Amino acid sequence: MVADILPENIKKIRTEMAHMSQQAFADMLGKKLSIVQKYEGGSIFPPPDVLDKLSELYNIEWRQSHKRRHPALKSEKSMPV
Repeated sequence: MVADILPENIKKIRTEMAHMSQQAFADMLGKKLSIVQKYEGGSIFPPPDVLDKLSELYNIEWRQSHKRRHPALKSEKSMPV
């Protein structure tokens, strides 16, 4: 399920691809720290503009609405974020 994998994948993008603290990641996205914490905690879903920015910055290919593939990220069959 996308909602189960999304928080873990956001954290993997931040820690394994961007090598950033939550605060630095939030600053880069133009979001508050508490918002990034909610993305990673699974309590809110990142809006399309955030997903698009991550796609551009980290060369993540998005499929359909907010699904993408990248070998560093956990998947079910495809790699949903």
